[in-house]
Amino acid sequence: CSQSQIQSMVFTTVNNALRESSYNKTWLEGEVFPAMADGSQPSFIDSTTGYPYQHTVFIFTQNRAPPGISGFATIGGSSTSATIFGCNPKTTLHELGHNLGLGHANLRSSSGTNIEYG
Repeated sequence: CSQSQIQSMVFTTVNNALRESSYNKTWLEGEVFPAMADGSQPSFIDSTTGYPYQHTVFIFTQNRAPPGISGFATIGGSSTSATIFGCNPKTTLHELGHNLGLGHANLRSSSGTNIEYG
């Protein structure tokens, strides 16, 4: 997907879902930067201090994911990041949930063992 499609997915679709599920107490603000296909660093990265943002989301539009992986993220904290493979709002919302401190849900089987989701 294009930079404008990512902008719409994150700051409209995903943002609306976050606002609705948090009773309008959580929302997204930010910028979308173009991919750096040549391997150079994006202009917002300072070579000495690193990222100027506390929370970063990397979306790879080409399928570069390991088999069975659609994204991964840090769980909670004052500085978080999420990596998303593809332009999927559900995956983006799922990984941002980890950034907000949420883990995976569990299912208790009929034998009483916990089975982790996802």
